[in-house]
Amino acid sequence: MQEVIPALRQVVQGIGDYLAAAFGDPAARTVVREKGANDFAVRADLEAQRLAVQALKRLKVGDTLLAEETATSEPVSLGFTPGVTLLLDPLEGTANFAAGVPDFGCTIGAAWEGALQYVAFYAPWHRELFEAARGRGATLNGKPLALDAGPAKLLANMVLGKLHLVFNQWEDVPEREAASCYGRLLGITRNISTCYSDALDLCRVACGRRSGLVFLYREAAPWDIAPALIVEEAGGKVTALDGGPWYAWDSGKLVVRGGVAAAAPALHARLLEAAGPKN
Repeated sequence: MQEVIPALRQVVQGIGDYLAAAFGDPAARTVVREKGANDFAVRADLEAQRLAVQALKRLKVGDTLLAEETATSEPVSLGFTPGVTLLLDPLEGTANFAAGVPDFGCTIGAAWEGALQYVAFYAPWHRELFEAARGRGATLNGKPLALDAGPAKLLANMVLGKLHLVFNQWEDVPEREAASCYGRLLGITRNISTCYSDALDLCRVACGRRSGLVFLYREAAPWDIAPALIVEEAGGKVTALDGGPWYAWDSGKLVVRGGVAAAAPALHARLLEAAGPKN
């Protein structure tokens, strides 16, 4: 199945190039669909997905496709690579794109044999391609990523005030619960933020620009959290907030529930202490 990876890399870079070209076009930022509270699609979302599906069909890759801008939550049949389910977020960071903030990109992933096997996120404005293949490591523009996972580094960063965490909450989490979790994370560091692109936040943990991450949700879209594989393959630890697996494979779909914590192993334990379920 590894033969699908070059094709998926080609697709994600091609869509990223389209997004970079469309970024300066006001028409591409026009909201065309309201999907819920603080959730919407712009014209570029739909065009990027159209181009991505077109490219996947031209390259004859993928058996089924789960994509953000489809009308159904069920996999769409492609019928090419047997047993390979693709994940696609054609424009990750829509709100940033619409607001003229260049923290956006395209996410594509592939799952087979009941596991997420490959993920790529391309941030075209930053010219950064993050990739991970299960068991083969993670890269940024082809160069290996390796988190410093030791407790000595964690202690030094805490003493020097260099820890910088990412925190974000989904609409399905009560505000009081989110505020309580945020308050506990402040006990680790005062430097807490988000760039409002879930994939880019995860990738910045994977390459060490952020120390760790906590996302609060009951359930998330699989393409939003799929870049957690990049953190894992860079040497980080990723789990749901109860310490269990961060995703499950159910009836041909990737299911993501229970929030997520991602960091180098020494810090990950601290994040679970702060953000894990409380009795």
